[in-house]
Amino acid sequence: VSQDSENKNFALFGDNTGTIKNLRITAQIDIEKAISDEIKVAVLTLNNSGSIENCKVEGEITASLDSYENNSKVSGITIQNTGNIIDSSSLVNITSNLKKAGICIENEGVITNTTNSGIVKEEVASTNYTVGNVYENKGTMTNCNNTGLIQGYLAVGVVGKSSGTLISCQNTGEISNIYDESNTIEAEAVCAGVIIELDSNATLENSRNSGEIVGNEQIAGICIINNGKITNCTNEAKISKKENSTEKNIDISGICAINKEGSLQNCKNIADIFAINVGKQKIKLGTVCASVYASSIIENCENTGNIQTEGKDVNVSEDNILNVTNCVNSGTGAIAPVSQGNIFVGMIYGKLEEE
Repeated sequence: VSQDSENKNFALFGDNTGTIKNLRITAQIDIEKAISDEIKVAVLTLNNSGSIENCKVEGEITASLDSYENNSKVSGITIQNTGNIIDSSSLVNITSNLKKAGICIENEGVITNTTNSGIVKEEVASTNYTVGNVYENKGTMTNCNNTGLIQGYLAVGVVGKSSGTLISCQNTGEISNIYDESNTIEAEAVCAGVIIELDSNATLENSRNSGEIVGNEQIAGICIINNGKITNCTNEAKISKKENSTEKNIDISGICAINKEGSLQNCKNIADIFAINVGKQKIKLGTVCASVYASSIIENCENTGNIQTEGKDVNVSEDNILNVTNCVNSGTGAIAPVSQGNIFVGMIYGKLEEE
């Protein structure tokens, strides 16, 4: 893999406007830590406005710079897609504190049948997402999957943020937060199976998580913050909080951590949720949603998983606010009494937040 004349961009191809098909590439890319300029690193192409079909990238990318706040980007297949990526996969192991994803950083086109199986991780906490498939989606993604291990401060299996359409996406890899004692980041760590943030007018449907989620603060099987529409999604894997890993407040749920102005419809959690040995923080725990707002909607959702948590001051939700309708629970809950901690818990949602 070569670099451009300004030593800022690294890829096999710069811009693809045609068709790249049936190509397999193995790359080894190691970026000098002292680089301070904005860089872009991908194995296949920097920008795709054409078509990438049945391609596979493999290898290693290491790009952990001294400064991670300069909008630099690292990806397995491409940085920006405004065309089509079809039937392609990444087995690239990425270690970076920059914006990073296994398949693509910015999608404004169509991505169909892609899989990341590489390890995507950071070793020092940053405010950049660590993503299995696509960092930010503004287009359409269908049957996009992650099977690789994802480890970071803001970690997710499939998509970091979406204002577009997500259909039949799934995570089967383990997703976990790193614990960095030197971390001074004020924002909460996040850990999710499918997506971190779904914008208003965005949709996520027929998707699932079956990879174990082990997080620090904001933790969910499907989505962390929902302002869009989530339908027919299922969490099938254990959700748990790392023991004694934070002093910040905790939102933990099987489906969605925080349902702000969005809707959750026909979603199901069938796995157990654990938040134990958590200390003195405030915990919000619900099998479908941890924190809900009055303007949000939860309809026709179901839980069959069990919850296990602890707290001194226990507040049990009645799961009966106006916009929570036709939801069913057959799981059980266990709350151990301890000497500290304030918990808001419910078998559907944990806490109704003030607007």
